[in-house]
Amino acid sequence: MWQDSLKPALRRWMVGTLIALAYAAMTGSCTPQPAANRVLVQAEPATERMAALQRQVDREAMQWEAAYSRMSDQERMRGIVYDPIPRLPENERTKP
Repeated sequence: MWQDSLKPALRRWMVGTLIALAYAAMTGSCTPQPAANRVLVQAEPATERMAALQRQVDREAMQWEAAYSRMSDQERMRGIVYDPIPRLPENERTKP
């Protein structure tokens, strides 16, 4: 008699245990893992990184200066004086 009532309780306990194990496995698999070998993952010193960034910025500035020096006066002024910014067409919503 009590065996019949034990089966649903046992089944619920087993299903609950399986769900708990599956949930624990999913959360454990999503956590970031530390690097296996810290010697292989060494960050370069900040001074070297800053020097490399400064060299890149200087190189880009020299390229822009060279391109600007090759331009004529009209090319330099384009977008400032000769090409006005086009206005969007007005409709009922944008009218002042």
